[in-house]
Amino acid sequence: MAVTREAIRGEVLKRIRGGITGTATGGTTTTCVVANDVRFDDGGGSILDSTLYEGDYIRFTSGDEDGTIALISDFTPNGGTLTLKPTLSNAIANTNTFEIHRRLHPNELDDCVSRALRAMYYVDYYPLSLVSDPDMETSGVSGWTNSNATPTKDTDSADNVDALGGAQSLQVVTSSTNGYSYVATVDVQSESAYSCWVMAKADGAFTASVIAYDQTNSASIDSKTWAHRDWGIVEFGFQTPSNCDQVSIRLGAEETSATVHFDNLIVQRNARHSYELPSWLANPEADIIDVLRYNGTTPFNLTSSSVMDESQIVYSPTAANPSSIILDTGTSGKPIFIKAVRPFLAENGSLSTDATTTDADFEWVVSRAVIHAFKLLKDQAPGSEAQEWANLYAQATREARRQNRRWDPRAANAGGKKPEVR
Repeated sequence: MAVTREAIRGEVLKRIRGGITGTATGGTTTTCVVANDVRFDDGGGSILDSTLYEGDYIRFTSGDEDGTIALISDFTPNGGTLTLKPTLSNAIANTNTFEIHRRLHPNELDDCVSRALRAMYYVDYYPLSLVSDPDMETSGVSGWTNSNATPTKDTDSADNVDALGGAQSLQVVTSSTNGYSYVATVDVQSESAYSCWVMAKADGAFTASVIAYDQTNSASIDSKTWAHRDWGIVEFGFQTPSNCDQVSIRLGAEETSATVHFDNLIVQRNARHSYELPSWLANPEADIIDVLRYNGTTPFNLTSSSVMDESQIVYSPTAANPSSIILDTGTSGKPIFIKAVRPFLAENGSLSTDATTTDADFEWVVSRAVIHAFKLLKDQAPGSEAQEWANLYAQATREARRQNRRWDPRAANAGGKKPEVR
């Protein structure tokens, strides 16, 4: 189940004893009032110290100031008033939620979560294809061209193909008949044989369409449709015409106001041997589990055969993607997938907002983020506290190792025969 950055950060905050969460009962642009909460309002009983929250950070997690971070400059226990600096753009209102961070800046905890996810892995099936973004996992649709259609990346579990992994599919909503979207064009050789293989799903009584289109001569080459609400495979071969230099694969629907989905768009030249590996596959020899040719006809009834032993990995340091794979047996018109371990976040990637989610196991990512948080605290601690934080860091490391043994697929991928490297 996908979990948000906010949920992960809130749990890390508790486990490092770095702060608390609360709900405002009102406020202004310079105050946050938390009445009737004994952690903030002692009713004038002189129970709470007025310096208790001074110097802490407050991060609002709902309301007009959602995401805003401010410094608590003063605390009045009688009535539960936190004075904030700098002045906010909007007044704090009743039911606005917040976090108070005492030990680390909130952004540091966000960074701990992202750093953890960059070093956490899952098993993925990546389609080798001549088109970019073949598995629809690239964020957003900025590289897509559209005609009478609006594409988005859909993360709803009902619209993803669990059999082959991945967190997203491409959703296309048409505004007119035969609307379509396509990712960047493919350079091709004229009068040559190619194959197209894509998973499709048509919502309602709609008909998903897949069109191989000659961009050079502005003409359709071949097409096929899918008119079912469940996922199915659309595949066909096509011959590039004379003087054809580029093709696109148009993904759309025959009807207006139609909603259709696509995933794993594979275009291969028949008998082509060499394909670039994805950029996230930084260490192919270690992270590739298998190289598979799929022969099935439905997404959930796929038969496969391994072509690992006949494959070679080749490095080209000057290429955009430094590694490619050579398939000595060719493609035979059937799709090739790389089965490999993949990081939840790419290098330098991050969960960009509190609402951004990850499919990593909650306890696993929390335990890994806690390690990074304790390391920061250990490194920042005065000499008198250094050993205490070192002990907490060691305890957190042991828990993270336990979670790694449970969830990290690399533990099961040690050894085994790999593609030849040259």
